Amino acid sequence: MSQSNKESLLEDYLAWQQRRLKEALINFKNSNQDPFGLLYDLYLYNWLQREVVPVHKKTLIARVFPKIDGELAGLLTTSWDNRKYLQGIIAYWLIQKQNLPRKESLEKLLASHNGQVSLAVAEILANWQKLAIFVLPKQEAISQIKALQKKRGSEVAGELDKKRVALVDGLPEKFNQSGSLSKIGVIPHMGCAQECRHCMFVWRQPIRDRVDPVQLFDKINLKTESVLFTGGDLDKHMGEFYQAISYMEDVNVFAILLNGAFATTLKETQERFLAISEALQKRVSTIPRAKVVLQISFDEYHQEIISDEKGELRERIPVANIANLIMASLNYHDIQLVLLHKQNRLNFSDNLIKVGLFARLNRTLTEMG
Repeated sequence: MSQSNKESLLEDYLAWQQRRLKEALINFKNSNQDPFGLLYDLYLYNWLQREVVPVHKKTLIARVFPKIDGELAGLLTTSWDNRKYLQGIIAYWLIQKQNLPRKESLEKLLASHNGQVSLAVAEILANWQKLAIFVLPKQEAISQIKALQKKRGSEVAGELDKKRVALVDGLPEKFNQSGSLSKIGVIPHMGCAQECRHCMFVWRQPIRDRVDPVQLFDKINLKTESVLFTGGDLDKHMGEFYQAISYMEDVNVFAILLNGAFATTLKETQERFLAISEALQKRVSTIPRAKVVLQISFDEYHQEIISDEKGELRERIPVANIANLIMASLNYHDIQLVLLHKQNRLNFSDNLIKVGLFARLNRTLTEMG
């Protein structure tokens, strides 16, 4: 990566974290009673500890709080525990010579505890614990959720669930009766190599026994003209999608949701479009003409800029992949490319295309010519 690209990526990363932090602080302030402002201080301190590696913390603090005092900034960048941080914050404000509102507020807090800082800090920490925010370290919390989801997954495949499924399977077959569905979804695979922060799946049920999908395709063909393949990351399971296109004669819209991780070069992306086009061409000429809707996730989660512990940055799924998809799609009229963007506050202003993710895409497309 060139130096200019590194600098651009750093600027995009800091801007994204700045928006995240500001929104988090506003939400916290609007949701909690905090007469002395110390719960707000604790939230800010813990958010930074949890979300930003040390090498980028000072720069981010300066962007969010451009007028912050150096001593306060130092308290935020030091890896203390909550108790020591609160003690440092209170000590900072009490030695200020001016009678600032924040100083007067903390003096009232101390007066209610006979001037004992330790008792005041204990009260604030007790109130903080009641909020149950950031209780576990991030990775430990993720591991706990993963274990819970895995336990639930094992229960789904347990004896009780097998009895439930047997009852459903014993019902009279009505799939072939008249009536149709506007769309049918197919999930060939649940696994995904990405760990996007918005995803509800921390652990995914493995699918070990794969069967010939033709029997399923026959049923789908009777009930709908529109099919959506979704998952999971289906990048390594495209064969079933190609088979569906050429096999299901009465379906004329084939949609598939992918994350775009495969589109690392323009050549590889063009090969994917070509494979879809060839599947369309295999449909016999006597059946309805079909089209493919290639849906690609494109948002601040899939394209999130991630920092390792040393501060080195990378995109989860590079914006350049999305640019490759756009460029490759121009030559295929039967394949409609759709970028699926998660709604955020920028969606309601023209800033949507001026800052953030779309600005990164526009810059990348410009560089590609």
